[in-house]
Amino acid sequence: MSMSYNRICIVAHGYMMRDGSKRRSLGGIQTYVEALIRLLQPLSRELVIVQPGDVAFEMDDPLGARVIGVPGYGRPIGRYYEKELAGKCDATICTHLPWAQWCSGPRLISIQHGISWDGFDSRTRGFVRSLRKVKYEHFDMWRNRWMLRKILTKLDRIICVDLNFPNWVRATYPAHNWEAKLRYVPNFGDPIGAADLEAKLSKKEDQITVLIARRFELIRGLPLMAQIVNEIYDDWPNARFVFAGWGAQKERMQEILRGKGRCEIVRLSPEDVAKANVAADIVAIPTMWSEGTSFSCIEGMCAGAAVLATSIGGLGNIILPGYNGLLVSPVYEEIRDSLQTLLGDAALRRALARNGYETAQTTFSRAVWGTRILKVLSE
Repeated sequence: MSMSYNRICIVAHGYMMRDGSKRRSLGGIQTYVEALIRLLQPLSRELVIVQPGDVAFEMDDPLGARVIGVPGYGRPIGRYYEKELAGKCDATICTHLPWAQWCSGPRLISIQHGISWDGFDSRTRGFVRSLRKVKYEHFDMWRNRWMLRKILTKLDRIICVDLNFPNWVRATYPAHNWEAKLRYVPNFGDPIGAADLEAKLSKKEDQITVLIARRFELIRGLPLMAQIVNEIYDDWPNARFVFAGWGAQKERMQEILRGKGRCEIVRLSPEDVAKANVAADIVAIPTMWSEGTSFSCIEGMCAGAAVLATSIGGLGNIILPGYNGLLVSPVYEEIRDSLQTLLGDAALRRALARNGYETAQTTFSRAVWGTRILKVLSE
């Protein structure tokens, strides 16, 4: 597929650290933006990334893209785009659908990372929490529908990482022909070599490593997972539990797991996360709400680990229950019991890992993803 562009703009709500330092931030969006840069840089004379910043900055990232930090979040990004880039790009890709309202020009594309309004996050309690919940269920949900309907009709294409969002759009606005715009392109990973897989699955398991590589947030189920590990810890003396990530729930997790020597709470670089997946026998994805096709899930499959995931969002587009992973409801008892099943059954772990690897290699690899993205861009 031969294509070339003068300028491509990616409007991102996360990539480099917002303080202007030349460090990439961590997370699924950041992984996605880096992959877009690697894919599109050879096809474009100039690749521009516009993102929020705590300060204004401009830099070249290690892959050759120009990264511009705009102080603020949301509308300030739109004002910068309207002033500096509107009408000057061959294609604009928004990694956060609401920001497409300020963008324009040919090939206006947005990535939709699943449905974010299938859960309610409030750290308050009592009457205040009740008020916040009422606001969320009525005003916030109405605002989401109004905003999405307005933006979706403006876009040329919507790249959907799962099927949850397209089906919601079809059911909510059935009179519109969405098929001209919706494109299903799930996320991706980098499968290890076949020989590495065989070596991993044939090694003697003196210790079972469980990896939970997620942001330390309620939405990702990390405090709940820490509580599960705390409960079953003494029953599995040959198990090691690695929590890799960062976030607001870190101190709470540390308190729950205090004194548990085989539990690690660490922040890893993307390269070290890849190594941790290779070292893991089990990868757990205990999401509570708001999930597309999780990078963490796919990366675990690519690394030959047995995956345990909750039935949230696009995880059901990745996992065939009992074939290439275990898929359970996002409740304490089901996650706990399924984790213990995996810890106690080496044959099941190997079978799920092998089938998961084959699924990832044929369906969720970076090469397959890149071909799908370029096809959307060329339409």
